[in-house]
Amino acid sequence: MHNVNEIYKKNQHLALALEATKIMIWDWDLLNNRVDWSSSDEQLFGLIPGTFPETYEAAMALVHPYDKERVNLALNQARTERRDYHQELRIFESNGKMHWIEAKGRFFYNDEAQAVRMLGTIMGISDRKAREEQLRLLESVVVNTNDAVLITEGEPIDPPGPRIVYANPAFTQMTGYTLEEVLGKTPRILQGEKTDRAALDKTRTAMQNWQAVQVELVNYTKDGREFWVEINIFPIKDDTGWYTHWVSVQRDITERKRTEIVLKQSEERFRQIAENIQDVFWVLDFVKQQLIYISPAYERIWQRKRENLYVAPTEWIDSLHPDDKERVLATFYEKVHQEFEREYRIVRPDGTVRWIRDRGFPVKDEFGQLQRVIGIGQDITERKLAQQQLQQLNEELELRVKQRTLELERSQAILQQQVERERVMTRLTQEIRQSLNLTRILNNVVVEVQKLLATDRVIIYQIQSDWTGHIVAEAIVKEECSRILNQIFPEEAFPEKCRQRYLQGEVYILCDLNKAQIISCVADFLAEIQVRAELVVPIIQKQTVWGLLIVHQCSEPREWQTWEIDLLKQLTSQMAIAIQQSELYEQLKQELQERQRTEAALRQGETLFRSLSEFAPVGIYLCDSQGKNIYTNPCCQTIYGCHSLEESLGYGWLELVHPEDLQVIPQWFTLLKTNQEVKVELRFIHKDGTIRYCRVKSVPIFSELGEQITHVGIAEDITESLVIEKMKNEFISIVSHELKTPLTSIHGSLGLLAAGVLKNQPDTAQQMLDIAASDTERLVRLVNDILDLERLEANKVTILKQWCDADQLMRQAVKTLHSLAAEGNIKLLILPTSVQVWADSDRIIQTLVNLVSNAIKFSLPKTTVRLSVEVLPDHVLFKVQDQGRGIPNDKLQTIFGRFQQVDASDSRQKGGTGLGLAICRSIVQQHGGRIYAESMLGKGSVFYFTLPQPLQSEG
Repeated sequence: MHNVNEIYKKNQHLALALEATKIMIWDWDLLNNRVDWSSSDEQLFGLIPGTFPETYEAAMALVHPYDKERVNLALNQARTERRDYHQELRIFESNGKMHWIEAKGRFFYNDEAQAVRMLGTIMGISDRKAREEQLRLLESVVVNTNDAVLITEGEPIDPPGPRIVYANPAFTQMTGYTLEEVLGKTPRILQGEKTDRAALDKTRTAMQNWQAVQVELVNYTKDGREFWVEINIFPIKDDTGWYTHWVSVQRDITERKRTEIVLKQSEERFRQIAENIQDVFWVLDFVKQQLIYISPAYERIWQRKRENLYVAPTEWIDSLHPDDKERVLATFYEKVHQEFEREYRIVRPDGTVRWIRDRGFPVKDEFGQLQRVIGIGQDITERKLAQQQLQQLNEELELRVKQRTLELERSQAILQQQVERERVMTRLTQEIRQSLNLTRILNNVVVEVQKLLATDRVIIYQIQSDWTGHIVAEAIVKEECSRILNQIFPEEAFPEKCRQRYLQGEVYILCDLNKAQIISCVADFLAEIQVRAELVVPIIQKQTVWGLLIVHQCSEPREWQTWEIDLLKQLTSQMAIAIQQSELYEQLKQELQERQRTEAALRQGETLFRSLSEFAPVGIYLCDSQGKNIYTNPCCQTIYGCHSLEESLGYGWLELVHPEDLQVIPQWFTLLKTNQEVKVELRFIHKDGTIRYCRVKSVPIFSELGEQITHVGIAEDITESLVIEKMKNEFISIVSHELKTPLTSIHGSLGLLAAGVLKNQPDTAQQMLDIAASDTERLVRLVNDILDLERLEANKVTILKQWCDADQLMRQAVKTLHSLAAEGNIKLLILPTSVQVWADSDRIIQTLVNLVSNAIKFSLPKTTVRLSVEVLPDHVLFKVQDQGRGIPNDKLQTIFGRFQQVDASDSRQKGGTGLGLAICRSIVQQHGGRIYAESMLGKGSVFYFTLPQPLQSEG
């Protein structure tokens, strides 16, 4: 009985444990296909008690379709492989609700190794799976977000700070660090020179209090690039409430910061523009009904403080003129959603009234909602006053028109005629004032006058200085009068008496030739040109009578009306203006043509000067009295060592002056101010390190008033001339030495013989004669070589090129030197070849003789001197090789100079002049080739020279 109680008690404990852990037990009898479940199974599966499946198939029906195949496979593998079964799967309640469960089990086998039973447990894990899915989603967000996420330990807060335990891919992409490089490090690795200390202090204070914080600061990538980040840091608690970690979310705001800088610069430019324009610029936040900005012009026009508007926007309304206030406010609220324009008056604090033209422009968001209104207010008081004056004038004009209309009603015919006269007069006046074509003006005048006055002939007579004249414009009625255009009339046509009256501006009136008392010659003249009545009005120009406006009535007498005379007087006044304008125009045209010719000459001169300057072989510059260059030509820039015109302007050229020559610059500047010619020699150091010597000379240039306006100078590169001068001096020194040596020897030998000192010593005397003869020959050779070299270098020797056989040239040279070679026991060897060269045969033989002669002189006995020639793609190469003592490397480049020898004693021992190789170089260069040498001490030397292959047209 005691054992039963114990078993019962243990079963109770087991049942309580299973219920507490939500674990159920199942027992599957494989032979009978029956499944037994613990009592809590129905509740776990959401089934009604007593309805839980009792077979394997019924239990599998509750499994999620996606998991069935996996469950069957796992069970079969566990049974076959005799291992424990463990699997997570999904099941459904009867109402369709899904659960996650964790199933574990073990198979039991009989003696025949057949699985007969399986015991197992099932535990609900839906809550755990939900948490895992939530964590998976959170991890996906952290991994895939564009913001950098950094997780550090909770402590220490003090340096070096909490260490990094996690960084998402966005962090590595943003900073350039890999995850391995930052784990265990602190976020301080991102800080640098421009990281804001205030932001770091703010962050430190918040972390010390375990508070979340947001800051913006500059961080640095792994390669040192700056970038702006917005950082949100917040602490993480564990289940006990203790802070264990910090999570930092960092967003790259570099572009936003750049945009803010650009916006700030744009706002600054906008503010500068707005605050400097004469009109009032204003911006209104329509949503908040608050003024955002108004420019300083408001205070000048309204004479009120801008600050008051920001505090009390209604002050602007208070400034409106009482008669305009209602209209302006109504217009604003009615038309604020579209562009509007309004004019109104304001009253200043001092009582003065100003007219304002206000224009507004709405600014809407992407949804079409009005956000702001931008406006420009303009003071148009002056324009309004002008309009009011114009309106007053118009009113006065209307009054005058009304009065004139009444007059017209009384005298319609007279007014009609006067209107026509005014129309003609206005048209002619406008044409006279607008046109500069005098001929067309005069022709139009006579035509219009003839039509208006209905007369037979109207002419304009131009008077010359001798009072003769001719008709320059004419309008006639053809059937009434004969044409007299372009006729020249004598002085008698206008007597002295008439001239004086015309000069006083008097008008001559003749109503009837037959009844008038006039001079007979004048009467005869008028009758000759068929005149019965005439009206003559002088045209006064510059207090002289330029001409006459004459109206003729040919067929009958005529009584001239006052208005006709007044009309002609007005016309002559306008014609005088037209004549003056025409004369001025002609004068201006001539002046313009003269100026154009002058400008063309100046441009031509400037072009010529620039062309001469640009291509001048010497440097040309312009500078002021302070020594600052204002122009340099290319040659001057090259001498200075400047790469561009800009580098040589101002004092830029001074940077290239040799430091040792800078001491003369102040003295040169002082002399520039004395208005006299200045000369100085300077050295310039080019950027490649070369030094050029320059002679600079400048002279002042004066204006027509004698004032100094600039200095013009010449910069001459004298580097080469100095080198040549040095070479000349060295040459003279060497030549004098070379000439003195044999001359001294000759002079001494002959002196001894002439003095009779060796009179009784015939052998010694003969030896002295031999020395004198040898030195004389040497002196002759030296003079001949010098003359030959000078003629070659001065191009006074004509090179006669022809096709030559190179083998024959070498053989001729060897033949010439055969005895010399035999004397030194030297073998001369020619490597046979068949090469044609385009050259002067005599000069090439001379070159070969000099080279082979030198080879023989400096070769040891029983050695060989070889001559060969080789054809290369673009030239022919001659080679002379010896087995002599060789030439040091430092002498290989100098031996082709004048009097340059490896050993100074060679000229005495070997009998050379020191000019042979120099002559060879000149001959080869005359042919367009080059000569050079290679050598090894103790092994011998090889001398090469090339001759170019000729062009097809040359050969």
